[in-house]
Formats: sequence, C-alpha cells, structure tokens
Amino acid sequence: MNIVIVGENLKYSVALMNFFHSKNDNIKVVNILKNVNELENVMSNFLIDIVIIQVPKNSLNILMLNNIIKKYLNSIIFIIRKNEICEKRCNYILNTRKFNDILKLINNTYILHLHEKKAELSADDKKIITDKVKKELQYLGLKESYKGVQYLIEAILILYNFDDYYNFVLEKSVYVIIANKYHKTMDNIKSNIEYTISNLYVECEEDKLLEYLKEYSLYRHSAKKVIVAILDRIKDK
Repeated sequence: MNIVIVGENLKYSVALMNFFHSKNDNIKVVNILKNVNELENVMSNFLIDIVIIQVPKNSLNILMLNNIIKKYLNSIIFIIRKNEICEKRCNYILNTRKFNDILKLINNTYILHLHEKKAELSADDKKIITDKVKKELQYLGLKESYKGVQYLIEAILILYNFDDYYNFVLEKSVYVIIANKYHKTMDNIKSNIEYTISNLYVECEEDKLLEYLKEYSLYRHSAKKVIVAILDRIKDK
C-alpha cells in the first residue's frame, strides 16, 4: 500500500510515517509533501493508493476546489481540525494523536478501493446485466419507479464479479460504494433499498416469492436474500 502524506507540520508527518512502518510492513510512505501543489507530480510518477492530507485551519473549502484533489478524492483521507466542516463524501478524521484510528481508516479505505476495482464492469457487461436484473424485477412485479430500484441494481452490479457474493456485509462493502457514487450517505442508500424490498414483499404474489427466494415463509423482509436470489438466477442463465 503506497501512501503520500501532505501537511505543513513536518514533525507530525514523520511521526505518522514511522508509526505506519512500525505497525504494517505492507505500508510504504512514498513521500512526505508540504503542500498540495506537489501532489500531482508524485501521483504522476508513482502508483499511489492513499493520500493523507493534514488540513490547515479554514483551508478545506479551498482545497476542495483544487483540480488535483478532485481527481483523487476517493483515495484521500483528510485530517481536519475541530469545527472544520468536511463534505460527507470525503474520507476524514479529526486531527488526532491516536494514530491507530488513522491506520484503521486507511485500511478500510484501501480494502474498499480494492473491492471497487474488482467490481468494475465494462459498459457492455453493465448493460447486459442491468437488463437481466430488470427482467427479474418485472417477473417479481416490482415497480421500477421506486428510487431504491436503481440502488438495488447497482448493488447487484457491484457483487456480480464475486463468487462469494452471499458472504458480503452489504453495509460495509456495497452500500458504501453506491453512496460514494451518488454522493449520498450509506444510511440513505440502505433505507431506499430496504423500502423497495418491503414493497416487493407486498406486491409480489406470496407463492411466487417463496419459490424465488427458496423460502418456506416470508416472516422477515431481507434485502440480502433478494439480491442473492437475483444473482443466483442471472448467473445460471
């Protein structure tokens, strides 16, 4: 995992680097920079996974207008000051000496990005799979007008490349990616999908849904069961 640390406080950056290297042999701090203007050159010459930016007081809004920052936003973790406001779609943590908390955020961000890369599909594949999913939803009688339908389709597209899709925790590894894409919160994505699924349980004939989900009763609405069942069907065809 290649990391760049950007910040005016050089002692803090060096302490952070030393901590990372002492805790994880797979982390390499490629460079320590004093300002964001140097970042583009480093990103052009090295394969960088994560950028950590210590944000000077009241400068976050200016940074967010920077074209370099926009380009690599999903790979950046901001260390912000108390009372500094950060956009929900950004990865950020309050300025802290608890380096373990920063390391946890780095690991989670890195794992999420690896997941996103594996989940990528070509435009043609996306269209083919989306059409298949829509046919399944039509078969189940679900209205496409629900807002959560698009998010439901996105979840299936993300999981399609994984053989062990039934093992995923949706909130941690799927809803977060959708939330980043649509600039929403994870809770917003989850609630929209769950609302859509609850309507599916109402609109679909009970016998048909029981057969589809391979269940004996519909005692509990489950987004994951529906997603896994659809993936099972479209992968078999």
